[in-house]
Amino acid sequence: MILHTSGHDCKWHAQRQKVYGNLAGYDVDDQMVKLSKVNLFLHGFPDPAIHIYDTLSNDARWNEKADLILATRRS
Repeated sequence: MILHTSGHDCKWHAQRQKVYGNLAGYDVDDQMVKLSKVNLFLHGFPDPAIHIYDTLSNDARWNEKADLILATRRS
């Protein structure tokens, strides 16, 4: 099978590679970390950087910069 890639596909590939290298995540629940890693892997992220870490009660990483922060509320 031969796949043809247009210029748009190549641009999208370059954008995805940039996201792969810059995405990082933290959660306090090890099950959520595992689920997140599997989800990202299934969506093409080769080695998702998701870690067990409490970002609210530990200030060791408060100097890190982010362009986007996603948060969920647990019931």
